[in-house]
Amino acid sequence: MASPTPQTSRSSSAGSSDSAAGSPSFRMKRVASNSQILAMMPSGKSCCVENSKSSHRSSAGDAAVNNTTTGNSNARGGTMMHETSNVLLQYTLQDLDRRAECNFWLGLICLGVCAVNVVLVYLNYVLKHAHPPPQVSHRTFHLLEFWTSCIYAIAETFALVMSPKTMLHIYKKPNLLKLLLFFNVVNSMVPALLMTLDFEYFEKLCHELEFINSFTLSFITMILLASLLHLEEQPPNGVVAAVQNNTSDTQSDTSSIVMVLIACLVAACNFIVYNAHYTAAAHYLEFGFQIFVSLITFWFCMDNRFVAQMEIGQILYGRHEHCIFCQIKEQELDNANAMMMNSTSSFRFGGNNNNNNNNHDDDDNDEEMQWTEQTPLMRNNRRASSRL
Repeated sequence: MASPTPQTSRSSSAGSSDSAAGSPSFRMKRVASNSQILAMMPSGKSCCVENSKSSHRSSAGDAAVNNTTTGNSNARGGTMMHETSNVLLQYTLQDLDRRAECNFWLGLICLGVCAVNVVLVYLNYVLKHAHPPPQVSHRTFHLLEFWTSCIYAIAETFALVMSPKTMLHIYKKPNLLKLLLFFNVVNSMVPALLMTLDFEYFEKLCHELEFINSFTLSFITMILLASLLHLEEQPPNGVVAAVQNNTSDTQSDTSSIVMVLIACLVAACNFIVYNAHYTAAAHYLEFGFQIFVSLITFWFCMDNRFVAQMEIGQILYGRHEHCIFCQIKEQELDNANAMMMNSTSSFRFGGNNNNNNNNHDDDDNDEEMQWTEQTPLMRNNRRASSRL
């Protein structure tokens, strides 16, 4: 007997819903109604969780759909992920597969950048010591140098954006990391364009900009290296503990200070050597540093590919109770919410003055409690009346 074609209309019969729920799980081409999608949507804590019960659904129709579409509910209890009827996993698998493939090509680009810098090291030697020198002009040499740096900055940005790990897991201050990425791309593209327009006029200025950009480049590289070493030091069962340790304020501040010092040292060395008219030595330092950072980014891309493939395997063949990625994402979400609540409360109320008397402290506590119990509309009215 031929199977019925999937229904694309919003109103589907109960019989069609039951037959869809009883079909083999996780069909890639399955089309579901809006009520079925709502019934199968996870709560947002992880990509693998399939919640079969929702507190905000009270209608009988939604309850019937919920019971029929999640027969193997309670994924945390050991439901096989590849047996789930959660249609959102289709998008998750496609996204992870795309990220894994993208990181593979980004890793190849990083290896290409490494090879170009090896060639530049050799050219830097033969252009000064070989007799006769090779038929490579200084303009071609510097254009290859600057445009390689620009391509690497773009590839590094893609590697961080296309990582299956969140920015918060890579570095505790994701906004600072995004700002550094923006500055790195802009400050590497500007000298490349200037050198293309007029090599002799902008040569010194472009080298100064490039050595300044080595500060942000080295800082981002230290962040990538710290995240890679931090992950490898932890056993598989201690991934959640690793995330908790990574979000510690003291440890994050200390590591940030160390990274800034290393970045300043690298930038200062390049800047001082170049301005001391040791151009060849400055190029050796620059190209050697580019080789180092390109290999670190290649390592980061391969780690991203490995993490994405492991998560795909967990979704298809593992159990949710063994999924370390969901534990990491849940812990990151809890930490982010806690940080947001702490910053909001400190901004609104601040600290209490210990020199005040007890009655004044009690009045402040009562006022704070009344403030938190008010609705946003009541707060706005109170602010307006205070202005009047």
